[in-house]
Amino acid sequence: MADECTLDLLLREAIEKNASDVHIVCGQIPKLRIHGRLYSLGSCAVSAEAVRIFLKAVLSDVQRLHLEQERQLDFAFTEAERRFRGVAYYALGETALSLRLLPRDIPTPDALGMPSALRSLTGEKHGLILIGGKTGSGKSTTLAAFLEEINQTRDAHVLTLEDPIEVIFTPKRAVISQRELGRDFTSFPEGLKAALRSDPDILMIGELREAQTMRIALQAAETGTLVLATLHTKNAVEAAIRIEGMFPSEEQEQIRQQLAAALLGVFSQRLLPMKGEGRIAATEVLLTTPAVKNILRTGKFAQLANVILSGRSQGMQSMHDAIRLLEKQGKIASSTM
Repeated sequence: MADECTLDLLLREAIEKNASDVHIVCGQIPKLRIHGRLYSLGSCAVSAEAVRIFLKAVLSDVQRLHLEQERQLDFAFTEAERRFRGVAYYALGETALSLRLLPRDIPTPDALGMPSALRSLTGEKHGLILIGGKTGSGKSTTLAAFLEEINQTRDAHVLTLEDPIEVIFTPKRAVISQRELGRDFTSFPEGLKAALRSDPDILMIGELREAQTMRIALQAAETGTLVLATLHTKNAVEAAIRIEGMFPSEEQEQIRQQLAAALLGVFSQRLLPMKGEGRIAATEVLLTTPAVKNILRTGKFAQLANVILSGRSQGMQSMHDAIRLLEKQGKIASSTM
């Protein structure tokens, strides 16, 4: 590589090496994350000018203004026929980048090892499905595989609200409307209100971040729309606590009632290194049985963990059991936990 790294060449090399993430900080050697580990790419540092040239090429004027004013930006772009999701932020006064390579093709549920309990919900007409996990746990990939299954099997209108759009779907049986924050709608609450006037059968919300979005999502799930969303929580207990905590105390009882009525399941993921190469998701599964609905109504969320353990015959699965199953199948090393 030249003395001054050019980001287009860097990203092409990341694609060739099958990296999952690229980290670029001005004045430092770029790093690739491959199968969960960080590696240096080349020996030259990335200059602030190289980052500016790159961002000028991939961002709109509106996005560049947002970055300058807010000092951070989520965005997506295509390079060398691969889709990337990016976060731009400032470090020591210069713009830094964290970029994630998105899958070339939407994986099938079988390829992902998607729990059968989640796959069985692709035919549901209404209700709320939550995909949990920390950043980088594969939530977006799971959502994409779920929606692609619907795209191939149902005559339905699928509408997504995303920040940013990651996977671009090719319509098959479904009609698919993908909307991006900042370009196609101004806020998630306003975008969600408009979406419900567009006759959606399935509504995907990139992330449930605050009370107003959560409130509208619950109403939609109760009244005839299948709603999918992600939460940055590690398990079902945390998901329930976080949802309740979005609201003031005087509203929490009503929200618990709505959650009990609307929720179909919570699927919380962790990405684990596979034997050989690659990573695979282990998934905790909570399904809303009558016992779970009662717990949600009363707010005794700590009991959810025990219900998952006693609900194996109904398709539920603890994270411990999910990891042990992957070990038994020979997909991960027994030392993972």
